[in-house]
Amino acid sequence: MTDRISLCEALAKRNEIDPFLKRMVTGDEKWVAYYNIVRKRSWSNCGEAAQTVAKPGLMPELANRRGVVFHQDNVRPHTSVVTRQKPWELGLEVLMHPPYSPDLAPSDYHLFLALQKQQNGAYLIQIGQSEAC
Repeated sequence: MTDRISLCEALAKRNEIDPFLKRMVTGDEKWVAYYNIVRKRSWSNCGEAAQTVAKPGLMPELANRRGVVFHQDNVRPHTSVVTRQKPWELGLEVLMHPPYSPDLAPSDYHLFLALQKQQNGAYLIQIGQSEAC
């Protein structure tokens, strides 16, 4: 608990000295219930990796911009050596995240909370309905 508090205090003090919140990039995922899911299909030969396609809407200019502060929580997929090295290789400043504190991720308590409140009780029939939200 003290690690969590001291890390939060250090980040708050740092933001007073050098504001970084407008330069922060963070990410997470949110599952949205959808009726009649269309599954994507791809074909690959035996022994070959599946073809990867970049997701539409990604903004590579943010990753190439100087001064970006990167934040992600510390769930298992984010703590692998390869995943931890990539932001450093890209020259991004990485914010620390207290262990076992998923409630401190900005996407969970701000962005996704608002999305969840808007989606409560909704039943989506077409994919366009979720994109419009």
